[in-house]
Amino acid sequence: MMLTLLISGPKQPGNDIDVYLEPLIDDLKSLWDGIGGTINDFPAYGNLSGCVVKGYKACPICGDDTPSHKLKNGYKICYIGHRKWLPINHPYRRQHVAFNGKPEYGTPPEPLIGEEVLHMVEDGDRVCWKKTVDVSKLDKLGEDVVVTLCLLEKYFPPSFFDIMNRTRPEDCIAERYIAEEAIEFCTKHLSDVSTVGVPSSQKMGVSKPLSGCTVSVVDRDLLNQAHLYVLENTEEVLPYIEQHMIHIKTAYPKFRKRTKWLQDKHNSTFIHWLLFKVQSELNEEDNHGVSENLRWLAAGPNMAVPSYRSYLIKGIKFNIKAQDDVRTTQNSGVYLLAHTMQVASAKDKNPIISNMGFYGVIQEIWDLDYQKFTIPVFRCDWIDSTSGLVVDELGFTLVDLSKIGHRNDQFVLASQVKQVFFVDDPMHRGWLIVLSMPNREYNDVIGDDDVLGDVRIECEPFTRGMPNVDTFDELVGEFGSQNIRDRCEDMWIE
Repeated sequence: MMLTLLISGPKQPGNDIDVYLEPLIDDLKSLWDGIGGTINDFPAYGNLSGCVVKGYKACPICGDDTPSHKLKNGYKICYIGHRKWLPINHPYRRQHVAFNGKPEYGTPPEPLIGEEVLHMVEDGDRVCWKKTVDVSKLDKLGEDVVVTLCLLEKYFPPSFFDIMNRTRPEDCIAERYIAEEAIEFCTKHLSDVSTVGVPSSQKMGVSKPLSGCTVSVVDRDLLNQAHLYVLENTEEVLPYIEQHMIHIKTAYPKFRKRTKWLQDKHNSTFIHWLLFKVQSELNEEDNHGVSENLRWLAAGPNMAVPSYRSYLIKGIKFNIKAQDDVRTTQNSGVYLLAHTMQVASAKDKNPIISNMGFYGVIQEIWDLDYQKFTIPVFRCDWIDSTSGLVVDELGFTLVDLSKIGHRNDQFVLASQVKQVFFVDDPMHRGWLIVLSMPNREYNDVIGDDDVLGDVRIECEPFTRGMPNVDTFDELVGEFGSQNIRDRCEDMWIE
C-alpha cells in the first residue's frame, strides 16, 4: 500500500508531519504492527525516526565519522567516500583520478550495538528508531548499493551527493504537479487564447538571419566547395551527376573501376561540365525541360557572399563559434548523418559507401546568392573521425575539438544538420561529451500527457535516423537520412 500526501508550500511541514497524519494515526498503528516497516525518502526518515539527516553528521550509521564536505561555491554539504564500504581488494579503492584524487584505504564504521543506542537515547543525543527486516537477500543488496554509489561518485560531481534541498520547497513534486494540472486545464479549455512564451506553430519552420551581414568576396576554391555541395544535394541535379559519371568512365576507361579516382575527378570537373551542359540544352529548341531554377544553379553563386553571425533555421538558432565565445550559451555545435565514402587506408582503391556521422562547429554562415534565390550554408570545422572521436565504456560520445579533419568538404546545408552541445568531460582532459536536445516542435501537442514532462537531454551516439531535409524554394530534394558528402576520405576499419 502506498500513502501519497500532496502538501503545497511555501514551507514543508518538517517535524510537524504528524499534523497531516493525525486522521490516520489508528490505521497507521495497525499497519505498523502488521507489516513492521516503512519506505520513505531520507528527509522523511529523519522526521519519522528522530535521526539527524542534515549537516556535517547526517549519516545515522557513520555518526561523527560521516565523510562530509562543504562546497566552496555552492555552499552545499555533500557526502562522498563510499569506497570504504567496498571489499579491501576492490579495484575502485586504488583508483584516484576517477574519484577524489586519492586512493581509499579506510574501513567502514562499526554498527552501533544496543548499549550504545540506549546510551544515546538516555543522553538525548542522536535518536534512531528502526525495525530490522531479516531477509536473506539484504546482504547482497547492500553490496550492490555500495558499488552503485561508487559508480555514481565516479561520474557525477560532488554536488550530486547531498540531501534534498530544504531551502527550495517550491521545487517539490507537489508544486510541480499542481502547476502541470493547471496548465493542462488551460490548454484544454482555453484553446482560443494565445500562448505566452511558447512559439507559435507558424514560427517553428521560419528560417531567417538574426544578425547583420558582412558582404565580402570569398576565396574561389571555398566558393566552389560550397557550390558543389549544394549541387550534390539538389534533387534536380541528380540526373546530371549520373550522366557526368558515365562521361568520365567513357573518357577514362582505365579508371572505370577505381571508385575513389572517379569521385575525385567528378568533384574537380562537375561544376564546369554542368554549366556547359545546361547552356547547351538551353540553346536547343525544346530546352530539354531545363527549369529556371536549374539554370541559375548551374550558373553558380555570386562571389560577393553575405555572412552572418547568427541564423534561425526552422525555428532553431545557430551561431558561429566566434559568437558563442562571447556568450554564456552555446549554439554552434552541429551533427550530420551523411552518405559518404569510407576507405581503409590512403591506398585503398575500393572504398565503401555507407552512412556516417559527423560532428562539427560552425565557423561561418553564408547565404549563397543564385540571383533568383539564396541558400544558407554552414562552413564548419569537422572533427576528425579517427583521432578526434571515441565512444567510452558507458556509451557517451567524446570529441576533441582540436582534431580537425575533412578540410576539403567543410560546407553543409543549414537545413541538414542537427544541433548538439559539447560539455567538458571531467574524466578526460581535452575531451567533450556530446549532448543532443530534442527538436522544439509544438504542433499537435494538445492532449499529449508527455508535453509538459521533463526535457530530456540525450547522449550520443544517435540511434535514430536524421530528419528529412527540407527544401529551399523547392530546390533541395529530400534524401531522407542520406545527405551527400563526396569529398570525405575517412578511415574505415572492418
